[in-house]
Amino acid sequence: MAKQSRLRTRKNTGRRPAILFAILLIVLSGVAWHYIDFHKVFIRVRDFFDVARKSMDSGSDTRGTIYDRNFKEIAVSLPKVSVCARMREIPSAEETAAKLSSVLRVDSQQILERLQGDALRTWVVQNISQQQEESVKKLNIPGIFLSQEKARFYPQEETAAHLVGFAENDIGLSGIEYYYDSLLSRHTTVSEENADHLRGFPHLVLTIDLKIQGILEKLVGNIIARQPGVKAGAYLMDAGSGAMVASVQYPAYNPNNYREYPEAVLSNLFLEPMLLPVQIRRFLRDAALLNSQNEVTGAQLPWSLIPPDESLGSQVRLWDRIGLNEPLPPEFIEDGKLLSASSEMHEIVAKEEENFDTVPEFLTPLQLLTSVTCLLNSGEKIRARAVSQLVDAETKREYPLPGRQESLIGQQTVSAQTSREIMRLLAGQSQPGQLDSVSYETENLVATGKKSLWHLNRHRLQLTVVPSLHPELVLLMVVEAPAIEVRAKKTEDMDLAKAVDSVVERIAVLQQVGMTVSDVVSPGEQKKINYTAAKDDAMQDRTIRVGSLSEEDKVFPMPDLKGMSLRKALRTLGQADVRIRIVGTGKVTGQEPKPGELLAKNGECVLVLQKEEAVRLKNLEKKEPLQKEAR
Repeated sequence: MAKQSRLRTRKNTGRRPAILFAILLIVLSGVAWHYIDFHKVFIRVRDFFDVARKSMDSGSDTRGTIYDRNFKEIAVSLPKVSVCARMREIPSAEETAAKLSSVLRVDSQQILERLQGDALRTWVVQNISQQQEESVKKLNIPGIFLSQEKARFYPQEETAAHLVGFAENDIGLSGIEYYYDSLLSRHTTVSEENADHLRGFPHLVLTIDLKIQGILEKLVGNIIARQPGVKAGAYLMDAGSGAMVASVQYPAYNPNNYREYPEAVLSNLFLEPMLLPVQIRRFLRDAALLNSQNEVTGAQLPWSLIPPDESLGSQVRLWDRIGLNEPLPPEFIEDGKLLSASSEMHEIVAKEEENFDTVPEFLTPLQLLTSVTCLLNSGEKIRARAVSQLVDAETKREYPLPGRQESLIGQQTVSAQTSREIMRLLAGQSQPGQLDSVSYETENLVATGKKSLWHLNRHRLQLTVVPSLHPELVLLMVVEAPAIEVRAKKTEDMDLAKAVDSVVERIAVLQQVGMTVSDVVSPGEQKKINYTAAKDDAMQDRTIRVGSLSEEDKVFPMPDLKGMSLRKALRTLGQADVRIRIVGTGKVTGQEPKPGELLAKNGECVLVLQKEEAVRLKNLEKKEPLQKEAR
């Protein structure tokens, strides 16, 4: 028998691992097919690539609209359209400038200077209106084209600006806009049953009500009227859910022009640590005593009979339960420092210092409002929130935010019996008001500064609970004013409790209506309109500025002003809250918008004037060819 080749033996030996590996692979595939749901895996992979595709393709379209709870627009992304020019393709710069000037309402000489520049491509006019865009398209001028990008626009302007924040270049920089970016980055962590609505980039529905917001803004405006250097805030919370119903701060800012404001105005008072007045710290200490006594005995004595013996461990546990040691909710995280580390705050008191054990000395208004609400709402655990739900941008279906309040269900901060006694403790030191409400007001003098430079401020703080028996709303007001200025005008100080009491009933009614209506309203179709925010540049002053996207804000129909003198035209437009730009001299021969169109609040009206001699000359020039033809 011939001896087998060593080479063939090695080949046979090399095949065995491959065969064993193939058998093992087949077995594992069978097991995986039996135990793994490949359909779900396929859906998740598809969703991942769908989100990635939309992220790359949509560009600035990725930011959804932000609504209040009644679907009033607060922040929208609008197309920002600009007119550009390619110099080599323009047949005649003079003719092109004249044509563009007629539709853009810009001086032709300024356009000509740009067209005759050295650059091969240049911006002619930026941020034109929808009507101007359509007019430029109709001209169809060679070498002139339109460039479009997205810009964030805030139709409510200063309203709730510190809560909503602002964005630039599709990046949220503050407030809810900052939170929106973090929400998009967590798409892959959403539970499977709610994953569909995050395939794209959803709209946000906030918990605030713009009608209630308006009432509190007017209230704060009346309180701080004619007081220089005053900062004030009013924050209204739903006691059952922790939802922010309104968030007001003065001085406010317009997020459309946020760069024009100093950092002190942009900072959110709601998130800045404040030195608690002694009366507030005393209230928190007494509330902890009531809770400790209930934990030890299982019964609840009246607050006036509670012994001063306190368990520090019970105090610390209570602070944890009411959220004093928790991180800020994601909607309220700011990208920046809230308080300078080098500044110090000291309360100026006449009496000797009391022993407050572990009661915090500093809290933000957000922490104080949340913790007091937890103590008064039958002890239910809540967290402050400002976003209610998500809305699919395509289907308009509404979805709850995943993993929000579900984790708090059934958690108690104090017993219901203790909560009622804490409410009695607060009511005993408060002023009664409308709808069985109680208002607790306190103040302190605070020295703020560093080294040898100190500022003395008077801090007024008020808590209003509506109603006191079963709290539904809790309002916190904070007013910071220079102590010297306030003392000089102390007789003019407004009674905070009386001022709040005058609006409590209206707020309570709107809250009930809002809670009911929010279940049946839905977002409508966004009206197509261009972003046309005015700029400082002379070329940009001639754009039309949109004050609001809602039809209810466009309350003044444009009258027919042709043939009127300038004085009469201005008198006719006197009732409209618009900016008026005048071109030329003489009588009105042209206007923008056209007669019958609705004027946008805070928008711009353009009046074109010509002298009577020029008008007569034009009419004669038109009549002469007709007379020649008749002959």
